[in-house]
Amino acid sequence: ENSEMSRLAKKMKFLQVFLNLFIFRLSICHNILRWSDIRIAKFVLRHTDKVRAQTPYREFTIFDEAACIDRCVEDGSAPCKSVNFFRNETDVNQSICQLLSADITDTNEYTNKPGWRHFDTGKTRLTRLMHSDGYCFVPNAASCVFSSSVLSLRPMSECDVIEAWFDFDRNTGIISHVCSGKALCPGSRTFGNDITLINFGDCEFYKLDSYEREKFRIHMNVFLEFYVGCACQYPLTGSVAGNTLRLTHFGNCDNPACQMRYDFENGPVKVTIVSISGVPYNGLVTRIRAKINAGEIWAVRYIDGLMYRTRAHDTFGTKMQTIFQAPSTGTYTFYIHVDKYAKVMMSTDETKANLLFRLGGGPIFNWDAAVANEYKTDLEKDKKYYMEIYTFDDTGDDWFYLYFKAPGNGGWEVMGYEYLEPYTG
Repeated sequence: ENSEMSRLAKKMKFLQVFLNLFIFRLSICHNILRWSDIRIAKFVLRHTDKVRAQTPYREFTIFDEAACIDRCVEDGSAPCKSVNFFRNETDVNQSICQLLSADITDTNEYTNKPGWRHFDTGKTRLTRLMHSDGYCFVPNAASCVFSSSVLSLRPMSECDVIEAWFDFDRNTGIISHVCSGKALCPGSRTFGNDITLINFGDCEFYKLDSYEREKFRIHMNVFLEFYVGCACQYPLTGSVAGNTLRLTHFGNCDNPACQMRYDFENGPVKVTIVSISGVPYNGLVTRIRAKINAGEIWAVRYIDGLMYRTRAHDTFGTKMQTIFQAPSTGTYTFYIHVDKYAKVMMSTDETKANLLFRLGGGPIFNWDAAVANEYKTDLEKDKKYYMEIYTFDDTGDDWFYLYFKAPGNGGWEVMGYEYLEPYTG
């Protein structure tokens, strides 16, 4: 048995992804789901030669890292969220497993420790798609085996089932159904069509670049945005069990029928919104700060990345705050797409004290204009940088995207969920 487990562990270690399904009422722990009879988790190798900067709550010897991860998933008492593992090459049965009650979603702090490997389940993604009136969306098929299925509302008393859970990749905007593996996909860009669960290969939108607009994003006004519309229950007249999930016109997105809730934490970008109009570019920061200091705040919301797009609102300003952790050392290039204006500030560390203006402008509609306005700076791997961004939305279809190109990476990407953490200062 030990030989077979070791063979399996090596195969899983090569993939560096672990999917554990145990046939053993629900507790939620970031990306681990624990029922009395089913436990689901997906672990990734987070660091080599590093461990979490936290004292483990349990340590013991074990023969391999797959078994170490199994013990974490089984242990719901703490509950366990991540593991450190040291492989003893002299006697594998004396390898060391450490269980920890925190992961990268709690804090992003690690210390060097040669020979050790740290595994966790990644930033939180598992969630139910819940409506504020006390319902959740579940496939009509009411099972994990189907070719396709629409989603409909069920009361929360019926949402403690595996069929109600989704894997929401908050970086790419792709949502999949946990137990069936199907993709959550609008039937087309046409408003009024059902959003259904189908095979990934059959969803045309997921074949596009990860950061195209045709993905699901949690909007700062609490609806689930897709393209120029949003995902809402239908009909819009009130929450009733059996209402289906449909793509709705952007003019309806502030309807209570479109308000969504999730099981995971708020996004890492704090957005302070003020009602404002007639703002010149040079007065952008001063005007928004004055509104905030006077307490004239319309709302404080949280989003997953430094991007938003809206046709549902006009004449507002935002102050966005977050921490960016550089994934590598070298020269970074930053670009913005914006309508109408934006100013991007970044500190030389994770404090406000050293905040500097980096780039800004607007409107910037295309890559030629973005490249002409690019900003380059040297950053250090794993170092954290406080960021503060100010934007102004006038009328019409307005947006803000902050892109970056890391050293050695030929492509650009939006500064999204994977690279950000909340600013708590």
